[in-house]
Amino acid sequence: GKADIVAEANYLQKFKAEFKLPYSFVVSRNDSNQFTYGAGSIPTAVLIDRNGIIRYVESGNSESREREIHETILRLLDEEKRQ
Repeated sequence: GKADIVAEANYLQKFKAEFKLPYSFVVSRNDSNQFTYGAGSIPTAVLIDRNGIIRYVESGNSESREREIHETILRLLDEEKRQ
């Protein structure tokens, strides 16, 4: 219910502050995004560019994941500068 949504938002805000994360979280109200982005396991990372195009999807955990996400974001920012 609504209390669960508020509790989740509060938890995410504290988590973001604790780990000094420079990005925001978006929480879906239903499972439609799971199907849209093929998020069949937790965690699943999806990067969507400014045009709404999915540019990176990876499910599960790996040691190289943070580096891959970082490199993908830098590449997307570089593409934006060139346009």
